[in-house]
Amino acid sequence: MKPKILLIEDDEIDQMAFERFIKREQLNYDYSIAGSTSEAKAKLDNDEFDVIITDYMLGDGNAFDILDIAGRTPLIFTSGVGDEEVIVQAMKSGASDYLIKDSARNYLKVLPLTIDKTIRRREAEKRLQTAEDEIKKLSIVASKTSNAVLIFNKDLKIEWVNEAFSIMTGYRLLDLKGTSGELLRNDKKNLFDDDRIKNEVLNKKRSHTYEMINYTNEGEKYWVLTTLTPILDIYGKIDKIIAIESDITKTKQAEEEMREAKEKAEESKRVKEEFLANMSHEIRTPLNGIQGFTELLLKNVKNEDHRQYLEAIKFSSDNLLCIINDILDFSKIEAGKLELEETLFYLRDLIESIFNSFIFKAEDKGIALVKEIENNVPDSLIGDPVRINQIITNLLSNAIKFTENGTVTLTVSMASRDGKKVELLIAVTDTGIGIPKDKLAKIFESFAQATSSTTRKYGGTGLGLSIVKSLVQLHQGDISVKSIPNKETTFSFNIHLVEAHNKKISKKENEEILDVDISGLNILVAEDYPMNQILISETLNNWNLNVDIVENGKLAVEKLRDNDYDIVLMDVNMPEMSGFEATKLIRSSLEKPKSTTPIIAMTASALKGDREKCLSAGMDDYISKPFDQNELFRKLVHYSGSKKMQTQT
Repeated sequence: MKPKILLIEDDEIDQMAFERFIKREQLNYDYSIAGSTSEAKAKLDNDEFDVIITDYMLGDGNAFDILDIAGRTPLIFTSGVGDEEVIVQAMKSGASDYLIKDSARNYLKVLPLTIDKTIRRREAEKRLQTAEDEIKKLSIVASKTSNAVLIFNKDLKIEWVNEAFSIMTGYRLLDLKGTSGELLRNDKKNLFDDDRIKNEVLNKKRSHTYEMINYTNEGEKYWVLTTLTPILDIYGKIDKIIAIESDITKTKQAEEEMREAKEKAEESKRVKEEFLANMSHEIRTPLNGIQGFTELLLKNVKNEDHRQYLEAIKFSSDNLLCIINDILDFSKIEAGKLELEETLFYLRDLIESIFNSFIFKAEDKGIALVKEIENNVPDSLIGDPVRINQIITNLLSNAIKFTENGTVTLTVSMASRDGKKVELLIAVTDTGIGIPKDKLAKIFESFAQATSSTTRKYGGTGLGLSIVKSLVQLHQGDISVKSIPNKETTFSFNIHLVEAHNKKISKKENEEILDVDISGLNILVAEDYPMNQILISETLNNWNLNVDIVENGKLAVEKLRDNDYDIVLMDVNMPEMSGFEATKLIRSSLEKPKSTTPIIAMTASALKGDREKCLSAGMDDYISKPFDQNELFRKLVHYSGSKKMQTQT
């Protein structure tokens, strides 16, 4: 914006010289010229100017007449040589500056600098006046506000505090005046020695807000949120610093309580996870022995009564394993730690295997087991077959459990398709006891069952359907139930998967893998539980493998150092040295090829992250206990690198 200049000059030659100078020097001024005091008064009445330049002697008056009406507008006084006393009088009367006129009019050369200096001084005075006005207003507010207010002078010493400050701290102005607030600090340091405050407030001259601990006159600690604001003088130097403080002690106490509560919750969560891991290990370890030996005995038993007893043991151990898995899955879902895998699977094979596991149970109860899969449902899919198996198995198991006669039907249809993305609708319908209408809304809640008599008669944890619902939701789907008591119940759910176009491995190829001759392989087993040692030894001996067993990781490292093995089966939790530590030592301290010997983890833990933990420790693969013998065999085939692939005849 152009500075507005009023020149008051009765000499026309001086007027023209001024105008020529402005044009020649290309000065960006918006100027106006008055030839007399009366003309100047008229212009001042109708307009505002940033600077007035006036000659001393005017035709109808003099410059002092202009001073009287100029008000706050800065005035530059011009006069000829010999009028020094007049100039002194003008400066005392309020003129901002002066120039001595010479016959060559050289004074015009310094006029722009004088105008610029005068304008800057006026702006600085305005700022100072504004600041002083603000301080006056602030002092009124500060005396009434509940926040503590302190004012520091340019020497960074306290010169004023409000009553709220005295109430907050117990200190009066007399106690702190002339100090830098050292009494408020436990370390008795100057407030302005802090590097952040020094940089922001003193160097950059801008407001700075921070939190700090102060102490009352009785030594009681309290937290304050402080804003320091510098007030600058007309030269841009700090004249005062205003500090406004809010007591945030209660907020800080609440934050500390929340932090402690969070730490306790995290510790509780950690203890819970540790307990679940230990529980899983402690229960699965003996269960591994029970199931494993039962399977070995079932392969050789001749007596039908003995077979019946063994099958009862297997049925009970399978149920126990299901309950353990339910509890672990529920805990993982609760903690948000259950994630879906994305692997290739074949839907019809999956459903066939699920159905085969229920055929005998259904036949024993005289129930017809029916499956209906629409032709347009793709077979090769990408998803989590384990979790889909879990959903369908749970629903079929319940349907058979609660049906005394009639039919259990599984239907699979296509709900929608978008390119390779498919949405399947799966339903399980039974003709069993049904669910009362008032229980339908709660059937998917944790630990919920239709009635208390249901638990007594049919067993179960009441977690199954809650887990099923969570698994369906992980598949971006939803599950619902319709039931007519003693007539029909249908559970239906939709899941989102991706269609794959991979070549399907034939049943024959699968069987060939199980018929590979791996006899003669040298296997090192690290296992501390005696029953599991016997079980794994018997299992491996049945496949004609050479087996050495040690009871901890340290012995496993020593054994591998002194002998050659094709594969190491490594328990994870062992005394003296864990499987993790042993694997890391094998990978780092032994020379090739021993350091690259395939290591398969065998663990009774079944929590999320176990597989990743094993792989990050340097293990090649992972199998959980109780282990499936066919799965173990496949892994031994894979890591042995056998090329025989000869089918037994």
